[in-house]
Amino acid sequence: MNTFSTEEIEAKVKELWPHSESSVTVINKEIRITVSAEYEAPGLSFRHLKSLSDFFGTDNINDDDRFSHSGCETCDYGSSYGFTLTVRPV
Repeated sequence: MNTFSTEEIEAKVKELWPHSESSVTVINKEIRITVSAEYEAPGLSFRHLKSLSDFFGTDNINDDDRFSHSGCETCDYGSSYGFTLTVRPV
């Protein structure tokens, strides 16, 4: 698995999901990437996963968590919808 700084990983995530909020957490050799947006979850396609697979040099990428936190009852302002990907060595 390729090794990158947190800043380099965050830049790659921003490249793939430019209009979303994201965070990157590295714990030992496991990388957790959380991507979210207000009102509706960002897309997650094969193109996204293939790009991450090539970037990290591993095909062990799991969609471990989907979340939805609604916001205002009438307009959904303040909501957060998204997913967490976990990247692990092969």
